[in-house]
Amino acid sequence: MQKLRIYADRNYVPYGLGHVMMLFPFWGKGHPENGRFERYSEIGRSLFEMTSLEEADIAVMPVAWELVTGNEPAMDLAREFAEKAEASGKRVIIFFWSDCDEEVPIDNAVVFRTSMYRSKRRTNEYAM
Repeated sequence: MQKLRIYADRNYVPYGLGHVMMLFPFWGKGHPENGRFERYSEIGRSLFEMTSLEEADIAVMPVAWELVTGNEPAMDLAREFAEKAEASGKRVIIFFWSDCDEEVPIDNAVVFRTSMYRSKRRTNEYAM
């Protein structure tokens, strides 16, 4: 099975915030999660390969979007990460673990959300 090649950069995780669970197999657990992602943490490297941005299929925003909104330094880092990915021709995967239905203002994003209204779903948004 071919692995999906992903890129992420710890420099884009604001101080004091954890990274998204997709990166647990590579960076360790970013926050307490009561064992929910234990199996994924064990097998994630068989599904994904961490590579350079140039070799990656996608870029993974390393911090969840709900931690970015309302936090200007975190928003600046998120925009910078997205611009870097876009300059390399890569889409950005963003996880939004919130009931909030606000739009993610990143043009090259694919957003995985826990909540959305079917009538307001954007073409780049998917339910988790």
